[in-house]
Amino acid sequence: MKKKLIFTVLLFFSINTMGQESYQVYLTHYVNSDTKSNPIRRLPHAPFIINVKEHSIQLPYNNDGFVLTLYQDNQTVYETYIPAGMTTCELPETLSGEYELQLSYGNYLYYGIINL
Repeated sequence: MKKKLIFTVLLFFSINTMGQESYQVYLTHYVNSDTKSNPIRRLPHAPFIINVKEHSIQLPYNNDGFVLTLYQDNQTVYETYIPAGMTTCELPETLSGEYELQLSYGNYLYYGIINL
């Protein structure tokens, strides 16, 4: 019985470590409060979750178009526009390390940390 339990635990950990190349990032939402025309929102925004696999970023749904910016050490490293309706963005293979990712459109900004 103990051998079965140990085998099951080891199998579980090996399966979890096999899929480490793809992961989800929960982006934090920020609204530029300089504009007074926006009404006060009483409910929090739904989380914006992206999938990162190697150098590919997958957005959860069709969008209205985002500017994607990567920062490293407070400097812009990469910036591109993701057109409306696109759900996947390929990043250059030359990028590696930890970056702050920002997705922005209008007064809205989503940001989080990714590791390439």
